[in-house]
Amino acid sequence: MDNEFIYNYYDYMNNNLQKYRYKLLDFSITKNVVSMFLSIMILIITLLYVNYNYKKNRYRFINSFIEPIIIFIRDQIAKPNIGIQYIRHMPLLLTIFFFILLNNIIGIIPLFPGGNNLTGNISFTIVLGFISTFASIYYSNKYFWKNIFFPNVPYLLYPIIIPIELIGIFSKALSLIIRLFANISAGHIIVISLVSLIFIFKTLIVSPITIFFLIFIYILELLVAFLQAFIFTLLTALFIGNNANSEYH
Repeated sequence: MDNEFIYNYYDYMNNNLQKYRYKLLDFSITKNVVSMFLSIMILIITLLYVNYNYKKNRYRFINSFIEPIIIFIRDQIAKPNIGIQYIRHMPLLLTIFFFILLNNIIGIIPLFPGGNNLTGNISFTIVLGFISTFASIYYSNKYFWKNIFFPNVPYLLYPIIIPIELIGIFSKALSLIIRLFANISAGHIIVISLVSLIFIFKTLIVSPITIFFLIFIYILELLVAFLQAFIFTLLTALFIGNNANSEYH
């Protein structure tokens, strides 16, 4: 009797699980999530160590590498594009720059803990793009919204101008998302294609040519890693500056 009850209960539970199995959400930790947590830990430890050395007036190699980048972002990105209120936006700009740069470099390294193409993941770039857009909207002034909902045009054009202005806000996020995703993914696709040539032709003659181009592409990807972090940070500062310093026109 007990065995029969157990079997019936098992069949009942199995049927219900089969019915609702497609409604379950998968929150398992993927390789990209592990890579993101790793990069966050590296950034926190590194920047706290740099800050500690700075407060103690100690000179370390890591400070000589990090501090010029911080000064560059402050003087060449934040000040020219945001203006006198640049200091309040420096934490966001520095976080975006170092986070993208570190994940780009981790994606280039073929061995553990590298090899995770996090910035080539569209979900990652979507979140970064909307964070940048949300920051630019959050710090916007009243004239920014006035130009969108009450533009200085004839009232008959409002049904056309207002949707265009609203679409323009989201197109900025889309441009950031596509630019970062496409440029990083393109480099990895080229690397995979070059390695595949060895298996396609099935000969070692192709290997020296492939290795030469692989080294060239890796050097180019390293340049793109810095360039994409710079461009994303620059555009974020530009969007924030335009919205925060908007004038009615």
